[in-house]
Amino acid sequence: MSMSIKDQNNKYQQIIGKDGDKASEIKKIECEQRLIVERMLRLEVQKERLQNLLDVLQSLDSDQDDDESN
Repeated sequence: MSMSIKDQNNKYQQIIGKDGDKASEIKKIECEQRLIVERMLRLEVQKERLQNLLDVLQSLDSDQDDDESN
């Protein structure tokens, strides 16, 4: 029993659709991973900045303690 052209096209679209869904899901996951990595990098930069600020504040506090003891 042969399939009509319309039925063949529908079957083909279903097969393509499944592969397309997988491909779009993979692309979505890759995009989410990229966003996570970018966020991690931004957080690392912020962490370094905060550490530098903390170091400066501790240095100022230590200088102030030295001035008060003199």
